Amino acid sequence: MKSKISVFISTAICGGVALGLATTTQADLIQNGQFTSLSLVSPQPGNAATLDAGGQLGYNINADNWNITSGYTFVFNPDSISSGVNGQYGF
Repeated sequence: MKSKISVFISTAICGGVALGLATTTQADLIQNGQFTSLSLVSPQPGNAATLDAGGQLGYNINADNWNITSGYTFVFNPDSISSGVNGQYGF
């Protein structure tokens, strides 16, 4: 009976230590995941973006903490999806 109690106590102590370690503060892996922090790239004639509507990432609008190296990637405000936004090759 004593061996079962000591195993239980050891397990409880190890579990408590694991829970204590699990509650440490961790950094967010994804920053600006809601795309609320946007900035305009230097205006380009005929292809301007607006912060309210959105645009093509890396071309006429940037999202803080996001790096787009290739592709045709857009960020939209839900209200501008039906009207579209300007990109490198038009709408």
